Amino acid sequence: MHIDNNPINEESELLSYTLRIYHDFYTKNDITLLLASLSSDVSWCGSGPQMMKTGRTEVMRFFVSTKDKMIPFTFHNESTVVHRLSPHFINITIASDIQTLPSTLLLLKEHLKCDVLYRKNPDCANGIGWEIVHINNSVSYDKLKPDEIFAITEGIWAYQHLTKTPVPSEDKLAFFHLISGKLTSTLSPQELHCLSILSIFDEFTTQGAAAVCIHTDIYALLKKLIHQEFILHHTKTPSTYALYPLIREFLHEKFSLLPKEEQSHYLTRAAQYFLSLQQYTKAMSYANRAGNYSLCLRIFSRGADSILLSSSRTYPMDLLDHIPSSVLRKHMQPVLYILLDLYFTKAHSIYQKIYNRIDSLLTGKDGDIFRELLKTYTSFNHLPSMITHMKNAEAIMNHTPPGRNFMHHHLAIYALLSPCFITLFPENSVKR
Repeated sequence: MHIDNNPINEESELLSYTLRIYHDFYTKNDITLLLASLSSDVSWCGSGPQMMKTGRTEVMRFFVSTKDKMIPFTFHNESTVVHRLSPHFINITIASDIQTLPSTLLLLKEHLKCDVLYRKNPDCANGIGWEIVHINNSVSYDKLKPDEIFAITEGIWAYQHLTKTPVPSEDKLAFFHLISGKLTSTLSPQELHCLSILSIFDEFTTQGAAAVCIHTDIYALLKKLIHQEFILHHTKTPSTYALYPLIREFLHEKFSLLPKEEQSHYLTRAAQYFLSLQQYTKAMSYANRAGNYSLCLRIFSRGADSILLSSSRTYPMDLLDHIPSSVLRKHMQPVLYILLDLYFTKAHSIYQKIYNRIDSLLTGKDGDIFRELLKTYTSFNHLPSMITHMKNAEAIMNHTPPGRNFMHHHLAIYALLSPCFITLFPENSVKR
């Protein structure tokens, strides 16, 4: 761009150039024109003493380091004033209401005033014959309405931290304080309670949320929250939502203050929901968190292989300590799985404790068979291999007549896996 030396055109063309710098900065995070126009002795003053910089190197360093932290804004009610202070100095003032785009996570509004002082210098780097010697930004907070979420200076900071963890504890507390007022002013106590319950999920569907919060209109609440734009968002999975990490942490703190029985109630509901979807690992995780041991055993009996082969153990290590002996005898298959998992993961003390208990429950031939089964399965020396062989054998034995108990069922499986078993127990040999 060329600035005409004619004084009549000079001011209007320099104003047009300044507006380009201003709009590029706030709408596109583009600082190219700005940096090209800074004088060597430029001074810049932002909205706080920590933002005051002097000298081209310092000012450039600040704008370069903060470039990617800016939030794109739209402009409203823009006004400009041009003052020619002397033949060599022109001051331009731009004032406008700025607001974040509808797609932005936070709704931010403020009235911004920017003063730019130019000095005439035919040799300046931008080639227009004028360079910036001073920039001053100021914010009019009195124009911020009570129902607006954040002032820009607070909002930019919050936006930067909203999707990131961990956050310094002092910053986190300040952020929690900022959003607490907004949430409590826009949500009913029932909605806020429901939202704290939803914090137990990493992500959730409408159906999952409704299965846990049965007394809340989930569809209406989610629609309301999506418009808030900083509480939750759609994930990459269709029809699935997630709370932003710091929002979730804030709400989960509220959930953790509920009575333990109430927390367990909602976690159990989540476990039952995932069990109905046959997502056994997730179901076990929630049942474990709920401390619902009977549900844990029921989930385990239906999805032992997927639970054991998941990347992390989700069932409680002390699960069998909380199950009555009468129940254990009815669920010997998952009990055997758990024993083998403890064996293969070298949890020897727990393994031995549970083994001694089971061994005392089973007497006579049942006890002998149990010990031989355990001996054969551990001989694989590899948990996934054991599970694969066990599943293959069970698939074959699914055609056995109904009514067999655990021991007779696994006796047949053992016969499939171990030819030597017939020599140990010839009276229980199984035709293959």
